[in-house]
Amino acid sequence: MIGHFYDQSVAARAATPGRRRALEIGVRFFTATFEVMGHVAKADGRVSEAEIAAARQVMAQLRLNGAQIHAAIAHFTRGKSPDFDLETTMR
Repeated sequence: MIGHFYDQSVAARAATPGRRRALEIGVRFFTATFEVMGHVAKADGRVSEAEIAAARQVMAQLRLNGAQIHAAIAHFTRGKSPDFDLETTMR
């Protein structure tokens, strides 16, 4: 996960302002997507195997590499935590 964010920061520094903004939006979308998925999955108290499979299917459809999958799992897990702030994330 750290390597993923390092790669993104290097790319952002080397990019034009428009490209930097696009990268920032992509990172926010990626983060919010998996955090909200984790939050919704945990809403009924238990994350089912079907919910995990659905998250993995989204990862496959996005064609994530190994580091990105680890980051997506970390965001999903963060979304499951009781102190996750859904409202702030959605904004």
